[in-house]
Amino acid sequence: MNQKQCLSFFGQASPVDIYPNADICFVDEVDFTWVHNQQNWYKCKFFLKHLPQHVCLSQPILFFQLFLCAVAVRVSPLFLIFYLFLAIVAMMIALIVHTYLRKTKDDLNPDFTSLNAYETAYLAGGLQRTADTVITSLVQHGYLQPQPETRSLNVKTPLPEDSDPLEKEIWQAVKLNGSVNQIRISVARATFPLYHRLVNLGLVLSLDQVRNLRLLFTLPVLALLVLGIGMIIMGVCQHQSVELLVVLCMITAIIGCSFLFVPIHRSLYGDHVLENLRITHINLKQTLTVNSTATNSQLLMTFALFGVKVLTDSSFSDLQQVLASPPSSKRMSEKLKMSC
Repeated sequence: MNQKQCLSFFGQASPVDIYPNADICFVDEVDFTWVHNQQNWYKCKFFLKHLPQHVCLSQPILFFQLFLCAVAVRVSPLFLIFYLFLAIVAMMIALIVHTYLRKTKDDLNPDFTSLNAYETAYLAGGLQRTADTVITSLVQHGYLQPQPETRSLNVKTPLPEDSDPLEKEIWQAVKLNGSVNQIRISVARATFPLYHRLVNLGLVLSLDQVRNLRLLFTLPVLALLVLGIGMIIMGVCQHQSVELLVVLCMITAIIGCSFLFVPIHRSLYGDHVLENLRITHINLKQTLTVNSTATNSQLLMTFALFGVKVLTDSSFSDLQQVLASPPSSKRMSEKLKMSC
């Protein structure tokens, strides 16, 4: 609005200081360009003013700084798509790391290792399957008596002196406390020889390997979560809508936490050996399910591979009720598997 328009509209002349002189408005040093910040990326001069004049930024560095500026401006739908893309990449990296770190030097070995029933049980199901297999052996030979009403065991006859150390540990644990859950927990130390042998054979991962695998397995997802939280903070500070990003970060956090608790027990070679053993004994499992005709060693090996569901004979009905996990104890079973 000029002076004439102001006089005709307001009925009086405008103040003089509203319109500065031309030498102030159009000074030579002023050089600016209007930029639509919803359609363009812009780069703050702060990144450049501390650099020597002879330094030239390479294209990757310039692109990275432009991307950071774009992230700082607003949480756009484009970033949400980019976040989903990074989530897919993080999952793929996590799966690759999970597969690669489970490899051992014996993966290419075509000869499968010979294992006894207790070692097979530890390979198939860890501590709980091993304890249940030993209990089945002791009940089968008449040394223990199952009590289905209380899901416990009682000592029936003494063990021979030349019994397996693990059998002695189970028998002693039954004397102290017959609860099957307590027995499974109390014999953890007695399974260390089985654990060390299977680790040396490359069938089971060591505790350090499991710890490192869980950390590296979860790291890509946690890095994605840190990026998302940083974007949420920037978006809130700039009064941007971040609801969708909050939901995505919550999903990422849930996935990351679930990765920390994924049961990791066998190596890839251990999976191959276990699969070969199950294929070898699948016919015996079907025979046991139909008519329960098998020797003691066959029953024990089949139980070690397939669990309590093979105890279909009426003579083992009490033992099946004792070993079968009720709904309330499934969580404890998962903890026992992860601890192994």
